[in-house]
Amino acid sequence: MSEDWKLELPDWKKANLKSLEFIHTKANEAFNYTTNVADKISSRAFTFISILIPILTLIISFVIKLLYVQNEPIPRCFLTNVIFICLLFVISFFGLIFIIYPKKFMHAGREPKELSDAQFIQNQNLNTEEQYLALLIGEIEGLQKKITVNERINNDRICMLKTVLTFLLIAFFCSIVVIFSYPSFIFS
Repeated sequence: MSEDWKLELPDWKKANLKSLEFIHTKANEAFNYTTNVADKISSRAFTFISILIPILTLIISFVIKLLYVQNEPIPRCFLTNVIFICLLFVISFFGLIFIIYPKKFMHAGREPKELSDAQFIQNQNLNTEEQYLALLIGEIEGLQKKITVNERINNDRICMLKTVLTFLLIAFFCSIVVIFSYPSFIFS
């Protein structure tokens, strides 16, 4: 749906006030849903970051231990795999940060300068109900724009989260392969 959607009314002055208020209420619910989804995406990303930091710390400390404490030479294949796994974790970490910051979605409400259109408020040809109808129609159209933008941003963030999860799964399986490929070296 286009961000420039307009409420199609043949004669907006004859629009049913109750119907417009109902549409406005439902639009507010849809908008609140998009902000709740955005919060859930951020919450999941924070959860993965809180899991990822200790894992990354563990892997890095393990590699440092191997490099400086162990007297045996480290197989290049093993070191390459560990570096690849660390790289996947780091990419995932920054991907999660990118999902969380910056928050680029539309917020509730509008500023007074957006609502105070002199064409409707100071127009002597419009009575109070018509002025209210005009503001309500403008608010409904504004909510639709915000819903459309938030849905697009949420879809992009969900896609990024899926990509990060794919990287984490690859890193996890690579870790298992490395552990089973070099058990004597790891557990010595």
